[in-house]
Amino acid sequence: MKKRMFALFFCLLLCIAIVPTAFAGSDEPTSGIASKDPYFTDQYYSETSGISTYAAPVFKAPVISISSPAVGKISVYVKPQTLTTCTKIGFRSNLVLQYWTGSRWGTSASWSEKYATNAKSYTFSQTLDRTSGTRYQLTGTLFATNASGTTTYPFTTEYITCR
Repeated sequence: MKKRMFALFFCLLLCIAIVPTAFAGSDEPTSGIASKDPYFTDQYYSETSGISTYAAPVFKAPVISISSPAVGKISVYVKPQTLTTCTKIGFRSNLVLQYWTGSRWGTSASWSEKYATNAKSYTFSQTLDRTSGTRYQLTGTLFATNASGTTTYPFTTEYITCR
């Protein structure tokens, strides 16, 4: 009986030691969705975005993309659009380019709140030097404000690989 208990204890100990090591070696993200093209996200359109009550602004097909146009380069493009003129339209201070560390998403770059005033759209575009072979995704919140209120649109892109 003692030998069986010792053998069972040893097997359990071995399982506990091996399983976390096997999962730690994986470089596959545990969260996020891969882009069909590894170097470019499909442009992110949504016809049902910006669900709004009353007369707050409604987003019309915002465009959000991330791409790797050249070796070691990541390009970010964000364009919120509305049907009506807004007092402010843009993105909140949480626009973040994230990279996959092998176990979680880390921050590669972030931008403070940027917006246009008295406009129907705002365009933000930037190309950055980044690490080839690393996975990146963009996350943030678009917003549009008029006299009736503010509409927000949180998003996370599919991830891509830097060339």
